[in-house]
Amino acid sequence: MRPPKKPLVERLLDVVEDVYCRKGERKAVVLEAPTGYGKTFAAPFVAERLFKCDYADRFLHVLPLRAIVEDVLCNGKSGLRVRIRRGELRLKVEDVAYQMGERLEGVPKRPLFDARYVVTTLDSFLYNFYKIPVTEIFGPKKHYAIPRLRIFLSGILFDEAHVALGESYWPPSAGSLAHDTLGKGEEGLYSATLAFLEAAVKAGVPVLLASATMGDEALERVAPYSYVVKYGKGGRRGDIEEIYDEDFAGKVRSVKWRTDFIEDKKVVEKALEVVNQGRRVFVAVDNIPKAVEYYRGLKAELGEGVVLLHGALTRGDRAEGLEKLENAKALVATSVVEAGVDVSFDVLITDGRRPRSVVQRAGRVCRRLDCGEAELYLIKEFTDDSVADYVNTANCVNWRNPLDEDGCRGYGALLDKAPLPEGKEVYKFSKLASTLFVASSTLDAILRAREYALFRTALVTVFVDTCNGQEVCIKAKEAVKRSITLDSDRLRAVTRCVKGFYAIDDGEVREVKCDKGADVRSYIQCLKAADSDVAGFVLREECYEPGIGLRPLVGP
Repeated sequence: MRPPKKPLVERLLDVVEDVYCRKGERKAVVLEAPTGYGKTFAAPFVAERLFKCDYADRFLHVLPLRAIVEDVLCNGKSGLRVRIRRGELRLKVEDVAYQMGERLEGVPKRPLFDARYVVTTLDSFLYNFYKIPVTEIFGPKKHYAIPRLRIFLSGILFDEAHVALGESYWPPSAGSLAHDTLGKGEEGLYSATLAFLEAAVKAGVPVLLASATMGDEALERVAPYSYVVKYGKGGRRGDIEEIYDEDFAGKVRSVKWRTDFIEDKKVVEKALEVVNQGRRVFVAVDNIPKAVEYYRGLKAELGEGVVLLHGALTRGDRAEGLEKLENAKALVATSVVEAGVDVSFDVLITDGRRPRSVVQRAGRVCRRLDCGEAELYLIKEFTDDSVADYVNTANCVNWRNPLDEDGCRGYGALLDKAPLPEGKEVYKFSKLASTLFVASSTLDAILRAREYALFRTALVTVFVDTCNGQEVCIKAKEAVKRSITLDSDRLRAVTRCVKGFYAIDDGEVREVKCDKGADVRSYIQCLKAADSDVAGFVLREECYEPGIGLRPLVGP
């Protein structure tokens, strides 16, 4: 029941005790440590410290992606429930629950945050905080007091915090429904997060932020009300404390990195070369059709030795891919495996449009720091000038070390090459948070004005049928595995595939009488009419290629 013996984690726990338990200060605590350092693994130990000194009634572990929520809870080796059963934590299995839009078998779902330790998505958390309870988003009444009160009584960890406080991922001209990103860094999400942090700190809520790729600019924005613990050369400036981990530094510096550029047309050839040398390769691109193109080329040679993961796969196909990942020779994926997934490769071939993304993906190369050599190839056609210049002006780049050491440039300075959102809506969200009572009709008006998405974009559920005719053949027991979560732009792209809107109740699939237009407003209308936890548009079977994804989104 001891936390990992790593200086930054040990210092983090000491700071939590000092700032909250001893002094009761109104501050956030920030941990910036390199990828693979054990930030997520340490989360329950932070909770135990807060519980021990009675500073929090419960703990909310906030993550940016549904896939990471599932991995944190259910991973067969390092999942929270497995660690509890092994006796590594003081928590009990019945203390742990989750909240997100998908269902997890065998784990209690707690949308009102009524469990001792809740692992939740960032969206669910912020909706509950801004008085729009996730169970009643589309209901006539918003009973927001209970989940919101529990937030104020909890210890809160924003894991992979760079997603909420990171770069604006895409310039306006580059946005496309073909791209998978962790969340597009829109003003709404960034502003909502900043407004929450300011309100929580003022209220004395213990809030922690953890990431490998916050960057100095993002840290400066939260520093006025935070105590920061970060990997660095050592020393302290006010409430920013740098810690140098000699053991970690030795391991990082023992890996010799080679960074080079590669043409798009040679990606498959290079990946096959790596595999034929007995090494594992991770090919990462944000563009789904491009990922599928690379996958088809590799699969023709490697067969089942290659895995494809992206946001247009059914939940069942995604789960099957994750199961194969440990033994795969090659992985082709978008940003859906960029953060929080504990997997290791020898070589990374990646686009370089987003600096933070490159660093996060590099964290999946030589993850245990025991390989001696590592390689990273940037695809020329898809690499931003800032990233290319950073590489070209360095003798070498150590992609696992934020510091410049041994003649190699670290990744730290690269993080600030990416622009941050401006926070234009902080005032709006602060006003919504600080107003004690907001009528349900007002909240509904706000949702309608923002197309039912406070930030990012509205998400909808679709199910891939098992036949093509007008009848619906999908069985209730198959529905979850054949479901896909899409944003509104992608929903419009599959309009021609829609059979109708259906709900699943007590093992039965029933049609919902409503407007079948494949847009968010029609989806909301149908969802209200369905009055069911499991409902969505059903798509024709021919619109989905098993293991590849939705045909309108993956390309030919």
